Amino acid sequence: MIELPGYKLLNELGRGGMARVYLALHEGLDRHVAIKLMYPNLSADPAFSDRFLREARIVARLNHPNIITIFDVNVHQGYHYIAMEYLPGESLGDKIKAGIEPAKALSYLKQMAMGLKFAHDKGFIHRDIKPENILFREDGSPVITDFGVARAELSDTRMTEVGTIIGTPHYMSPEQAQGIEIKSNSDIYSLGIVFYEMLTGVVPYRADSIVAIMYKHVNDPIPELTGKLVIFQLLLDKLLAKNAGDRYQCAADIIRDIERIEIRMTPDLATRIIPPKVSNEAHAAETVLYVPKKNFGFNGLAEKKYALAIGAFVLVSTVSAVLFSNLPDNKPPPRELAKVKQEKQSKQDRQLANLIRIEEERARKEAQERQAIERAKAEQTEKDRLARDNAERERRAAQQEKLAQEKRERERKAAEKEKLALVMRDKAKKTHDTEQKINRLIATAEASLQKNSLKDAYSSYQQVLGMDADNKTAKKGVDRVAEKYLGLAVSKAKKSSFDTADAYVRSASKISPEHPKLASTQQTIADLKNRRLAETTQQKNTENQSDVSNQKSPEKIIPKQRSFGGF
Repeated sequence: MIELPGYKLLNELGRGGMARVYLALHEGLDRHVAIKLMYPNLSADPAFSDRFLREARIVARLNHPNIITIFDVNVHQGYHYIAMEYLPGESLGDKIKAGIEPAKALSYLKQMAMGLKFAHDKGFIHRDIKPENILFREDGSPVITDFGVARAELSDTRMTEVGTIIGTPHYMSPEQAQGIEIKSNSDIYSLGIVFYEMLTGVVPYRADSIVAIMYKHVNDPIPELTGKLVIFQLLLDKLLAKNAGDRYQCAADIIRDIERIEIRMTPDLATRIIPPKVSNEAHAAETVLYVPKKNFGFNGLAEKKYALAIGAFVLVSTVSAVLFSNLPDNKPPPRELAKVKQEKQSKQDRQLANLIRIEEERARKEAQERQAIERAKAEQTEKDRLARDNAERERRAAQQEKLAQEKRERERKAAEKEKLALVMRDKAKKTHDTEQKINRLIATAEASLQKNSLKDAYSSYQQVLGMDADNKTAKKGVDRVAEKYLGLAVSKAKKSSFDTADAYVRSASKISPEHPKLASTQQTIADLKNRRLAETTQQKNTENQSDVSNQKSPEKIIPKQRSFGGF
C-alpha cells in the first residue's frame, strides 16, 4: 500500500481512467477523507503535473455547500493526490434508478445550479456533469464532485487542446461533441441532460455508438416532456438549446426561473397542456397555453406582452391554416426541394464525417492512454509484487532470526541451568563431606574429652568451628574443655600446685574468655592460696626448735611437666 504523509490509506473505493480513489484516515484530525491518487504515468508528465497541481489548487478554493470540499492537493514521491471530503452515501445515479419525484428533481436541479454558479463565477468549467459525479450529504443536499477534468475558463494552461473531447458522451454539449472551444454554459447543457434523466429515468439521446450519440446531441431535436412534466418544458428547452447562444448564459438565470416555477407548482404538477397541432379555429379558441405569471426572464408589462403575443401567434396560425387550406398548392418545385434536401444531407454528412474524425482521434488517444495506463498498472503491479516479495523475505528472515535468537536463548538458559545444577551438586557434595568431617571431628573431640586429652579435644572443636563457625556442638565442646581446665585448676590448687592451677586457668581463659565459671574458679584458687599461706606462716611461728627448720623455706611444689595439659 502506498504511504502518504499524514494519511493512512484504508481501502480502495474505486478507479477510473486517470486515478484511483481510496478511503483514508487523516491522522492529524482523526477523520475519514477520500484520496484521489493519479496514476504514475500521468504524474510523470511534467506539463500535466504542473497543470494538475496549479489548477487543482485553485479548484480547492471552491468552498460551497453544493461542491465537494478539497482539503489537500500535493505530490509525494511522484504521486499526485487530492484529499477531499468523504461522502459515503449514494449518488444521483442511484436515486434516478429508484425514481425521483418531479418536485425533488427540481430541487436537486436548483442546488446543483447554485454549485455551478459558484464555480462559474470563480472562472471554472466542470466539463463532466453527470449523475455519477453528484453525491449527497447526510442532510440530503446534492454535492458536485470530481473536478478532475475541470479547468479555468480563461486559463492559458488548458488540460486539453481544441479538437480533443473531454467528458461523458451521453451528457456532452453539442460544442463538446464537435471538439470546439466550450464556455461555462456547456455545463448548463449537461445539467439539462441530468434534469431530463431525473424526470424520465433515461437520457434523451441514446444510440449504439459514441459517434451516433454525439451526432444526436448536435442534430436531434430537444426531447418533449409529456403529461404533468410539461410544466418543465420551457426550462428544459432553455437548458438544452443546441446553439450555445440560445442557451442559459449563467446558472443564476436557471435559479431564478426555477424559483418562478416553484411558486406556481401544485402538489400534483397539474396544468393544461398545449396540443401539438391546432386542427380548426374552434379548437384554437378553447386551447389554453401554459404561461407563468412571471415567465422565464420577463416581468411586468413584458409578461403581458409575451402572453398576448403567444395568443396572437396561436390565433394567426389558426386563421392562416384555415385560409391557406383552400388555396392552391404553393409547394416549391421538386428540383428546389431536392436541392434543399441535398444541401441538408451534405451538411449532415460533413458533420458526421467531422464527428467520425473526432471520434477516431479520440479513440486513438484513448488507446494510447489505455496502453500507458496498462503499462503503468503493470509496472505498479510488478513493483507491488517485488515489494511484497521483499517484505516476505524480510519477514521470513526476521522470523528465522527470531527463532535462532530464541534457540540461542534457550541453549544459554539450559547451559546456565546445567551449570547451576553442577554447582548445586558440588555444593551439596561439599556440604555432605563437610558434615561428615564435622561429625568425625566432633566424635574425635568427644573421645579426647573423655580421656582428658583437652588439647586434642580443643583442637578438634576448633577445626569444626573453622568449617562451621555457628556449630553449636563445637561451641559447647569448647566451653566444656574450658570447664575441664577450670576443674583441673581447682584440683591442683587444693594440692597446693598453684602454678599448675594458674596455668590451667590461663588455658581456660584463652579458650573461653566469657566462661561463666572463670571468675569463681579464680576466686577459689586465690582463697586456697591465702589459706595455704596462712597455714605456712602459722607453722613457722610454732616451730622453735631446729635452726635448720627455721632457715628452711617452705618446700616449693613443682609439678611434673608431662602432667600439665594446658597451653
